[in-house]
Amino acid sequence: MRRRLGPAPGANRWIIEALALTGVVLFTIWCLHGLWLLSAAAAIVIASLGILWSHGETPHSLGLTFPQFASAVGTWKWWLAAALFATAILGGRQLLSINTVIRGGKYLVWCCFQQFLYQNIVYKGVRAKYGPRALTRRVSGVIFAIIHLPNPILVPATLIWGTFSSRLFEQQRSIFALGLLQMLLSNLLLWITPIQYHHGFRIGPSYFVNSTVLIIDFFINMIFP
Repeated sequence: MRRRLGPAPGANRWIIEALALTGVVLFTIWCLHGLWLLSAAAAIVIASLGILWSHGETPHSLGLTFPQFASAVGTWKWWLAAALFATAILGGRQLLSINTVIRGGKYLVWCCFQQFLYQNIVYKGVRAKYGPRALTRRVSGVIFAIIHLPNPILVPATLIWGTFSSRLFEQQRSIFALGLLQMLLSNLLLWITPIQYHHGFRIGPSYFVNSTVLIIDFFINMIFP
């Protein structure tokens, strides 16, 4: 008989922090603009780092070491190779542009940042309450998807990816490898879905703005001018 794991010590605190962070992120996306949005984003980062520091997290427990990255790449090499191949086929010559390379590097940082917060605060918060099981991954995936409302492309995609990436995080705890995989999959999704539905991957109220500018470019250009 499989032994059922109970809540981890401090589970209530973990889950409250995860839900609170999600609420603040949603408020920031839907209610704030301009400098207020940037200020709130900076506060979210600082608060998140404070939460992780208070839990005694280390670079290894956070999935930030090179050996973890190397191990994950070795384990997921076929997934990564398939995603890279598909990216090369769909991207074509535009991948050789220096601007594309620079933007890709910035987007990789963004994806790693997303995975850092999602896995280490949201997923770990739900995991502390419910243990490392399928329900935990599904609940975490739902939270990840809610943040991407109302985009009809990103909501189901992030539900699936959030659930699956948490499983990968359990197997190989590497934020950088997950960020790399997310970047490749996001680019593929952007290319194979119509812009009239994905709206440049915009979320929140900006989804309804008539613009061809990718929302990720807007944020990246503010953070990395």
